[in-house]
Amino acid sequence: MGKVRRWCAAPIVATMMAVSMTGCADDEDSKWRLLGTDALPSNHDDSRMPGISPGTHRASEVSGAAFVTAYFIESGVAGHTGDTTKLKLMADPGCLACAATVGAIEEFHAAGGTQKTDGQAHTVTSIEMLGTTESAGIRYDVTIQVSAGRARKSADDELFEFEGEQQRWLVDVTITNGDWKIAEIGYPDGAEPDLGLRL
Repeated sequence: MGKVRRWCAAPIVATMMAVSMTGCADDEDSKWRLLGTDALPSNHDDSRMPGISPGTHRASEVSGAAFVTAYFIESGVAGHTGDTTKLKLMADPGCLACAATVGAIEEFHAAGGTQKTDGQAHTVTSIEMLGTTESAGIRYDVTIQVSAGRARKSADDELFEFEGEQQRWLVDVTITNGDWKIAEIGYPDGAEPDLGLRL
């Protein structure tokens, strides 16, 4: 058995999101900065989201809030399994944070990284619609609970533990060809996630 180190930081997937988004915003006066979803998700079956079935992104069938909730849950699943297929389908091709998150998850798993959380990796604890965006989308203020767990950055790295935490995110969604898509993810001023764990 390898050594276990204790870290007081966010789980890997959420941290990956934050690290990949840092420095992406072009406007220093912006109310939010772009973040890539580096947080790794948990492994759950497809019955994990009541009210939204896997692969159902039709705006006529689910609310934007339910879709955003499903995205955060799926980001946890992708982080645990390395399978980013569903996450890619949920993102608009122009979402920089989404692409950064997918890339970080794929790199993490390609290096032999693993992560397990104590329960579901991401649980949405509150979601509030803030209004519409300039591109006719909707912006949500989302608070998630990120579960504690254990991770290894690569196959030959030592195991470490991380603590759970609450994180606050801003998420823009849009409708493309009748389907909800994540247009961008960021965080509000003063709510920057803990980046104590750097990958």
